Amino acid sequence: MQTLIQLFRSFPHHGEHAAIIHRTGVRRLITTYDELHQGALRCASLLQQQGVGPGDRVMLWGPNSPAWVIAFWGILARGAVAVPVDFMSGRERAETIARLTDSRVAFQSRTKGDPLGSVPVTIRLEELLFILPRHPPAPVGLPDWNPVSARSAPAKLHGRKRPSADDTSKPRVPVRWTLSAVWARPNPSQPCSVCSSPFRP
Repeated sequence: MQTLIQLFRSFPHHGEHAAIIHRTGVRRLITTYDELHQGALRCASLLQQQGVGPGDRVMLWGPNSPAWVIAFWGILARGAVAVPVDFMSGRERAETIARLTDSRVAFQSRTKGDPLGSVPVTIRLEELLFILPRHPPAPVGLPDWNPVSARSAPAKLHGRKRPSADDTSKPRVPVRWTLSAVWARPNPSQPCSVCSSPFRP
């Protein structure tokens, strides 16, 4: 495995194993490899709708989160170039990077204030999980990708037990939910089916 695209191709091999465990206080959001793969393809479709093509630059400016990871892989799946900006960077530096890279779209956290003036389209990372298209197209960067054959291949664990969404080897936290449960809700104002409170990435 030598490229990020080859790594992306391997995600369905790991199916329901946990790819991301994002903790916010006593809660944790679990994202499986299947969900990460599908989310990235749906993000690629969203970028396509915004006019992003292969080789275009897309900025990422926000804290670590499942949405940030999905956006990153969605950019690559679209064939575009990810331009990550340090979350601690100030607005002036972010504007400079946006201009130098001629970014077409910015995935930006609400915590970083108003949208950047030099980027035509801004997508809030906190809203990304709720606006992803339901039916992603074939990713530009993966012309020979066959998800059906990939899903039939066994996972390669290299002698280590990979954690899954149902792993009971570690202490439970009071509340946990999966990305699929989040996607099942039509809008972020709906309460979480697990904790009966609005989801906030």
